[in-house]
Amino acid sequence: MKRIFKNSFPICFLSKSSLLFLKKGEFQIIDLTTGTFTKLVKFNTSFKEAILTRIPILARILRKGIRCGVKVSENLVLFVIGQKIYELDLDSKVISEGYMTSDKSRPLVFSKIECIKGFDDGIYFGGYKVNPGKKPISIYKRIQKDDWVEVFQFPQGSIEHIHNIIADPYKNTVYILTGDFDHSAGIWMAQNGFELVVPLLIDDQKYRGCVGFPTPEGLVYATDSPFDQNSIRLLK
Repeated sequence: MKRIFKNSFPICFLSKSSLLFLKKGEFQIIDLTTGTFTKLVKFNTSFKEAILTRIPILARILRKGIRCGVKVSENLVLFVIGQKIYELDLDSKVISEGYMTSDKSRPLVFSKIECIKGFDDGIYFGGYKVNPGKKPISIYKRIQKDDWVEVFQFPQGSIEHIHNIIADPYKNTVYILTGDFDHSAGIWMAQNGFELVVPLLIDDQKYRGCVGFPTPEGLVYATDSPFDQNSIRLLK
């Protein structure tokens, strides 16, 4: 099993025992109960991207290579390579031409919003890129294959980028985790399809997070700071 995953990038679970991953530019599925795997399709990429895909630490430093993925339906998976979002049809084994935002931001993660009052169900992501000048950064919603629409934009000077968008069915609201420094680090609340977006906690590294889980008691999130002792916290 260890040899199979060497120089590989896990993309998403297709079921409890089925994992989609990329190895040396080829998409494969492994059955974790039997250890058997199925080769799907090669991804044609540049030589530079191919090298970065095989060296995860280098890809992380340069923010290149494959970054994240999400299962949309039984036969459709989205994934990101470089600054482009692609769609993989698991039945036809065809990869779409891809989509890129106008500012070349990309998802750090994809988010699913379902059954939250005032929001359309669907796949969303927040723009993520190096942005020290705090230029406007947006949230996007998938419409159809390689077609996304901007649903909200943080104005100039607000934040550097978006780490995650988390739907909370207990509070019937959506949280936006932002970074990285000064007042850019924070947790925001969105309601009514992003018509209302307000900061809950900002301007401190203990409000800088990338991962969170809604619970009846509040939002459980992990801090993501290179300056402080990180921790797992509960936002009530």
